[in-house]
Amino acid sequence: MRLVGVEVLLVLLLATSGGGSTRRPTDLVVGIGADDLSIGHATRKRAAAVLVEAWAPTSWRRFRPLVGVQANRRGAVLAYGGGLYDLPIGPRVAVTPSLAAGGYVAGRGRDLGHTAEFRTAIQVSYRLPDESRLGVQAQHVSNANLGGGNNMGAESLFLTWSPSRSRGAAGR
Repeated sequence: MRLVGVEVLLVLLLATSGGGSTRRPTDLVVGIGADDLSIGHATRKRAAAVLVEAWAPTSWRRFRPLVGVQANRRGAVLAYGGGLYDLPIGPRVAVTPSLAAGGYVAGRGRDLGHTAEFRTAIQVSYRLPDESRLGVQAQHVSNANLGGGNNMGAESLFLTWSPSRSRGAAGR
């Protein structure tokens, strides 16, 4: 299955974070929310959902790689990899748009028309005094009309939390 490669990449990224010459540890982001919030789609199958993302410890001009997986109560799973831009807005707030591609399995959830899907997201987060982050992430998943068939797309909304990074980490 195509998802295995992304899952292996996620495990390797988490296992190697914080070591070597990196200046900061991997950010782990976990979230709970709702999947398939699309308005006006007769095939909407709203469901509770969870997500886990790892933001790479390396960056280039604030651009960072990310890998993640999200699943909903209906058994739909999206595993993805891509990039993000972590933009601080003041001392405590950050806006983080991201773009990723991945593999999707519908389970009993909505058929999005293809195994290959693209995910765009924006997260707004607030840095708490303990250096952890609390945020909201809105996302859209679509197959960009691959295969010429169904391209319903789906929107999701998550409440996210990222534990504090180790002391002395740069860039937060």
